[in-house]
This record gives sequence, structure tokens and C-alpha cells, in this order.
Amino acid sequence: MSDQPWIPVPELEPMLETLSTLVIGQTDSRTGEVITSPGVGCNCAQAFENDVFALRDYCWCEGSVHPEVDLDEDDEDAWNFAIDTAGGTGTGCPVNFEHKPSGLQAVWYKHLGRDTIFNRAVLPGEAAHVLASCIGSLLGAPTRTITDPALLELYTADSAERWAKALALLAK
Repeated sequence: MSDQPWIPVPELEPMLETLSTLVIGQTDSRTGEVITSPGVGCNCAQAFENDVFALRDYCWCEGSVHPEVDLDEDDEDAWNFAIDTAGGTGTGCPVNFEHKPSGLQAVWYKHLGRDTIFNRAVLPGEAAHVLASCIGSLLGAPTRTITDPALLELYTADSAERWAKALALLAK
């Protein structure tokens, strides 16, 4: 995690809650089982990941080596873990939310919405773009970036009509 301070961004929490619900029925990226209700973020040890975003439950490894981290057994320094100030229980823990194209990340304590912090603030309209690209990825839409002129025009979209246009563009 970066050296920059992580900050609360309360207006982004509904986006995470929406994604948590939308991944129900998808394949858990850790176990291969189907993600069940109430979804990722409920502290049920579930995780979803695709090429656009990852959503993972809180890690309970208590600072031990996280199963997703491949460490050299002979590297003593790599095994000396400290509590990460940005969240999670150890430096080997992955973040709870990651939007890969934008680099936006979030962590929370035990349950989605509890002490949720992000690695940075978002630009006006960026949350809409992040959510639309995540939903588009669940629908099989090709990944598009904010540099697409049609998406740039909608970047500050906040109305239902503009959301629908953004989702339609992502589905093309």
C-alpha cells in the first residue's frame, strides 16, 4: 500500500454495496464456489475478481502470511510483518476493493461500510465511471477507459438517463 494517507470517501460506499450485491451468483476467485447472499463484504470469506475489479472480504489472517502472497521461504525479512496502517491485518493482505483501470482501492474493518477508507479522493463523476465499468465487466462488456471520448462526455454524469447511456456505451 502507498505511503499516502488513506481517507474516508462516504459517497463511494453505496457503490461498493451495489457491487457486493451484483457479484452474488458469480464464481468466488479463491474457492471456485458460487458467491452467496449477502455477497462479498459481509465477512463470509468470499472474493470476486475479474480483469476490471476485485472485491474481497476482510482478511482474518492476523498478520500471518496471506494465502494469496507468494513469499520466498528463505527471505527472513519478507516474513517480518507489521500491521498495515491502511487496513487489513498484515502487509500480505490484499485490499478489499480494487478498480484496476483507475487504481482506486478501498479497505474496511471486518464488514463493508465499517471504517471504509480509500487510497485517494475521486474526481467529479469518477465514481459513476468506476461503477459503470465494473457493471459492464460483469455483463461481459469490453473494458473501456475514461479516455474514450464518448465516456469523457458522460464523465460527470449523475442523472439516470446519463447512467443508462454510459452503461449502453460500455455494453457495445
